Amino acid sequence: QAAFYAAGGVPYPELVAVSAYLGRAGSPRYNPGEVGTMAVLSCAATQAQQLLANVPGGCVVANINGPAQVVIAGPQAGVAAAVTQATALGIDARPLAVSNAFHSRFVTEGTVYMRREGPAIAPLRDAPRAGSRPRPR
Repeated sequence: QAAFYAAGGVPYPELVAVSAYLGRAGSPRYNPGEVGTMAVLSCAATQAQQLLANVPGGCVVANINGPAQVVIAGPQAGVAAAVTQATALGIDARPLAVSNAFHSRFVTEGTVYMRREGPAIAPLRDAPRAGSRPRPR
């Protein structure tokens, strides 16, 4: 959301409103059942996916931060196992202090809340493009 705002894609009041709803939508309150977790791995997404193929529980690459850093999400035991395996392979791996496994099946129910009650954002006419300069406000 912050990058979208910085690129001129959404006004600040809408950024704050959407961020608040996204925080609630990802919380355990709106996603009953098992609570997941996340970790950051210092490796390429393809290497993380190979590692996760050997970890039970259905962990996924939740975000690609860059060519050599990804975030994984999944059940707590699965993410812990992935961190242990990654560390054994010499990959820097660190659990993240999060309330759930965002960008994964653990927050699926929260999307219902977000669609039903989240703020509507007007479609962009002049949507920012990669490499474009932010529009002045």
